[in-house]
Amino acid sequence: MSARALYGAELRYYRERAGLSLVELAAKLHIEMSFLARIEQGERRLPDELATVVDELLDSCGFFERNIEAARSAPTPGRLAPPATAGRRGCRAPRSCWTRAARATPRYSARRRCTARSADPR
Repeated sequence: MSARALYGAELRYYRERAGLSLVELAAKLHIEMSFLARIEQGERRLPDELATVVDELLDSCGFFERNIEAARSAPTPGRLAPPATAGRRGCRAPRSCWTRAARATPRYSARRRCTARSADPR
């Protein structure tokens, strides 16, 4: 679990402990409910200026203000992931995903002919 996901899980825990729904807490913080949900899911980061306000509203003994740096330094899911190491030939999309234009290229046509010949049992 990433630091950002842990931070979001703690936010949800303290919100539920305070008896607030996502909509109610978002209204008190003057932010969109979907933004708050993404923070709880670990997809977005709680803005620094809201950490103190959240601590006061949820009576979390300063948890969010103390740990804002850890959540800030956590990588954004899906954005900073290292590129996948492909094999020698690289990754290929399934044939159903190939566009008609890609199938019309000379390289594709030559490869198809070569494959058809090698599969021919004659």
